[in-house]
Amino acid sequence: MIPGEFEEKEFEGPLNAELVNGTGIVWPPGQVLEGIVGFDAALFVSEVSHWIALGYPGPLPGGVMVSTWWSNSPAKTASQLPDFKLNLFLQYKRVDLLESLGGPEGKYWKRPYYRYFITDHQQLALEACSKNLGSNGLVAYSAPAFAARVELFRHILARTVMQSTNFAKVTALTGHSKYTFVNPGLAGRAFSEPEDIPYASIREALAAAPEISLEELLQRAASAAKAAVREQPTIVGSAEVFDDALRVIERLLRERIPTDAFDACWAYSIASVFCWMARVGWLVVGTPSVEKPAR
Repeated sequence: MIPGEFEEKEFEGPLNAELVNGTGIVWPPGQVLEGIVGFDAALFVSEVSHWIALGYPGPLPGGVMVSTWWSNSPAKTASQLPDFKLNLFLQYKRVDLLESLGGPEGKYWKRPYYRYFITDHQQLALEACSKNLGSNGLVAYSAPAFAARVELFRHILARTVMQSTNFAKVTALTGHSKYTFVNPGLAGRAFSEPEDIPYASIREALAAAPEISLEELLQRAASAAKAAVREQPTIVGSAEVFDDALRVIERLLRERIPTDAFDACWAYSIASVFCWMARVGWLVVGTPSVEKPAR
């Protein structure tokens, strides 16, 4: 067994910096409060590519924590929690690199693998957070898919810490004492009674999604952009500046775009302005329909 050469804090800072991309929100609870809530840091992550890597089509809306989420929370906890929405709650883990292929873990992987242990009281606190947060956010463990400090430094300089990290949803590790993996991403294997933690494929989510027209897609994108600004104005810096930009664009569109094309162009403009101001990418993924040529 080769213990990881760096501490959780050395990994935590660079990962958070990439996740919020210098413009987001990070809140790390103090050591005492962490013992109650279970996580090392809570973030609001708006970068679409990060959420795609986590198995979601886009940013989750986030939720505001309340002390009643945790049954063992003392009264003073309420005043210690932030009053703004957060959508990603992470507990960072230091890993060991195991090269032995003996035992159930080594026999399963048949190659060197990474492992960390799950603490019961921490898992229970994280499960409580996840249950109350619901579909508004993600609660997960994060661990580096590397063990050497020189690799950490290389990833920091290349800004590849996020893509070199393994994430495990807290709800998938209930009842387990340790978690193992070989690659970054979402796939791994929990051990007590061994259980595969499958990769949540974005392709599967898209395959299950209903077909919609281009017009409806644009309207949904515009509605999502407006809702994001309404709920979290700091995503675009300022709701007032966002509204001012839209007023200018709306006036230009009404002067230059035919009436029958205005709604689609206007919806597209709203989503595009949001993406530009929030510094996020807008990816439209799907299977194009192919019309058969007329005979």
